[in-house]
Amino acid sequence: MTIKEYLNQVKESDTMINVKLKRLEELKEQSLCIRSPDYSSDRVQTSPQGDTIGKIVAKIVDLQEEINADIDRFVDLKADVMHNIDRLTNSDEKVVLYGKYFEYKTMQQIADEIPCCKRTVQRLHKEGLKKLSLIVTPKV
Repeated sequence: MTIKEYLNQVKESDTMINVKLKRLEELKEQSLCIRSPDYSSDRVQTSPQGDTIGKIVAKIVDLQEEINADIDRFVDLKADVMHNIDRLTNSDEKVVLYGKYFEYKTMQQIADEIPCCKRTVQRLHKEGLKKLSLIVTPKV
């Protein structure tokens, strides 16, 4: 695993949690929509429809447990990455890496905040990654 892959895990994990949270909201919406039985035709023999609300509630519970486990892993991962970035000595490199990998900012947005040119931010990013790879190598 490269150092960029290590750092990008934070965003990927955050994105997957948000996708699952959206799915959870959809399931909750479905659970609120109660369908009425269809009495328009007489049925002599039918197979049971099943407990659709119960199935949806079971999916909601399972998904909530999965999201909670993902959030626990995300918090641990984020703490680990933050700890490693904090070990860098150059504060500008830290600002760039935090902005890029925790706040999901572009190089230009970071340059506007520091303030400096985009090229300087790219250089700080590259140097920060190089130094961080020396710190994290045994874990990555």
